[in-house]
Amino acid sequence: MRRSLIADAAGKKLGYPIVIDSLPADGRRRWGHLFDQFAVSQIPLTIVVDRNGKVAAHGSREEMLTTASQLAREQLSKDKRPLAK
Repeated sequence: MRRSLIADAAGKKLGYPIVIDSLPADGRRRWGHLFDQFAVSQIPLTIVVDRNGKVAAHGSREEMLTTASQLAREQLSKDKRPLAK
């Protein structure tokens, strides 16, 4: 399934990375390494990454759509560029 997802995403030329967590080899935990690294508190989880590759925020999809829009507006304001409509 993992290979199929990666191939499907590659075929769509999405322009952004797709990250898939893997279960640990010991089989003792239900969640993978990224679950711990990104402090996942819910599933599904949306992560907003800034232009420097740093995690800017994380949470529910609805919250992160609002947050991403707000962060983009703030950055564009700093760059003194208008927000495209």
